[in-house]
Amino acid sequence: MLYTIANWPATHGHATGNVCRLCSRGRKRDFDGGYRTKRVAARTQTLATLAGVMTAPASEIVASQAREVLKIEGPLRRLEIAKALREGAARINKHAGTVLDTVLEYAADKTSPHHEWALKLIAERVVPKKLYEDLGAQEAGIDAGAGGANRPSVTIIVQPAAQPAPAEGLIIDGTVLRRGVE
Repeated sequence: MLYTIANWPATHGHATGNVCRLCSRGRKRDFDGGYRTKRVAARTQTLATLAGVMTAPASEIVASQAREVLKIEGPLRRLEIAKALREGAARINKHAGTVLDTVLEYAADKTSPHHEWALKLIAERVVPKKLYEDLGAQEAGIDAGAGGANRPSVTIIVQPAAQPAPAEGLIIDGTVLRRGVE
């Protein structure tokens, strides 16, 4: 092959390099094809392991099977997600009774530090915020579909009661001090 710019890589207008352009393209094509096949084989092995199905070794997978693997990949991924969601729901349902009992104990015990929190949680779940908003909109004369005035929002805030003030006065070192009197 002639050592010209048309057949060899060029630098500053002169042919350079040890490998012609045609051979370089062939090497790149072979490398990319092998890399693609290995990547598809690794992906197939991973999916098969996750799904619990054993497949042929990666060395036996050819490029024509790669297209089929890509078509199967979506349903397998959805299957994994559905399986994980089912397991999570089963765990939540297993412990739901215990959690609900604990929250109800907090709400019933007025001395518990979690009493206000439990009351707020139960109030928000028993009477949903949406119901308050709909009732408020009806009372204010706001039609939900009219797009007129803004809908009022309701926020339930449960706070501990303020400490009561002393009845008569403060006792400091055994001396009674009355307010307004010296």
